[in-house]
This record gives sequence, C-alpha cells and structure tokens, in this order.
Amino acid sequence: GREFIVSTYRALAEKLVGGGVDAILVETVNTWEEASNAVDGAMAGAPGLPILVSMQGALLTTTQPLTPQPQLAATIARSIIAKKRAGAPIIALSFNCAPPEVILQDLQVIQDAGLDAELRREGIKLGAYANVSNSLAPTGGVSFTAGWSSSNVKKRKLAVRSELSAELSGEDEATRSGARGSLRQAQRVSVAAAVQPQSTLPWLRREPGALGLVYANAGGSGGAPGQPSR
Repeated sequence: GREFIVSTYRALAEKLVGGGVDAILVETVNTWEEASNAVDGAMAGAPGLPILVSMQGALLTTTQPLTPQPQLAATIARSIIAKKRAGAPIIALSFNCAPPEVILQDLQVIQDAGLDAELRREGIKLGAYANVSNSLAPTGGVSFTAGWSSSNVKKRKLAVRSELSAELSGEDEATRSGARGSLRQAQRVSVAAAVQPQSTLPWLRREPGALGLVYANAGGSGGAPGQPSR
C-alpha cells in the first residue's frame, strides 16, 4: 500500500543523500499512483533536493497490462504539474524503457494537449530515453500482447535494432535514411533526449532548454504493472 511505498522510497532517498547525490530520479514507474507516492517518499528522505520523474513509456495499467496507453501521457503531465504546484520540487517529466515509437506517441499526446508549454512554464523539463534493443515488437522481439511469461521472455535475443545501430555507428546511409523515414514524426515533437552526448539524429534533436538526458537504455522492457520498478 501507500505507506509501504512511501517509506521504501524515503529510506532509499536517505541513503542516496548520504552518498552525496544532487537530485533524485524516480524511474520506470508504471502508474501515477506509484509515481506520486515515490515523490512523497523522496521528499521526506531528501528534503529540498530536485526530483525527476520518469514513467515507463508504455504506461501499462492493471486493466490494460499488455497494451501501451499513450493517451494517459496527458493525465500524467497534468498530475505532475499539480504535484509541482502543491510544493513538490519536480524538475523533469520523462519517459523511458519502451521502444522509441511508443515514447514518441506519449510526447505527441502531451504536445497535442498543449501541455509541453505548460510544463515549461512550471519549470518542468520534458525528457525521454528509449530502449534501442529489439526486445519488443514491432522490431522482432516479444509482442506486448504475447504476455510476460517466462517462456516468452526467454525467447528474446537482445541486440541493438539494426536500423538504429547504423545511426549510432554512423554507417550505412541507406539504413539511416530508412530509420529517419520511419521516425520522421519525431521532428515535430520536442524530444528532449539524445542517445549520445553529441547526437546528430534528427529525430532525437535537442530543443532549447531541453533536459538532454544523454544515454539510451539498451535493455529490455520494464516490469508489468504491479511489479516493483527499478
């Protein structure tokens, strides 16, 4: 329940403060309830430190545990803004641990609702760091709809997606062109992320004032709803 989550994050935050951190990252949380409780715990354990909240990009829910729910991104953004106005020192909202295509949908929903501008007015940066592995469909990995059974997960052979590996290495112009075409819509979204510090990827460009998270997660998907986040 709430008390357990808050106390757990408080204990973690206290230890991190003892280690000398400058901020607290609440990462790969599946629901706003979990994120809100985690922020409360972080505030209690690390008073005054800025907090970054990064949602699992598919925004899976207990009622729809296998289907990405990008429409929920607007609700998450509004909740983050309300939490900040209530006194939480939140400086960033991010999405991670999902394929780029899924996270781009989250960012598009936020932009279409005009919430990207509202986040900026509240001093909240918008960030993203996607998985670049082939662990999930539509890139040859396990489909969300196939479920999270151990047998399905064991089938995965993790590797950087072929159309992205060329982008990262600077090789194969034909492949780079294909990747740009498949993700061209990201040029219309304020994606505050980069897969490397000086990324030249046009679909992962930096925007003025962007948070600029400088790494991409090459691992698999996050846990299903209800499972502890990392």
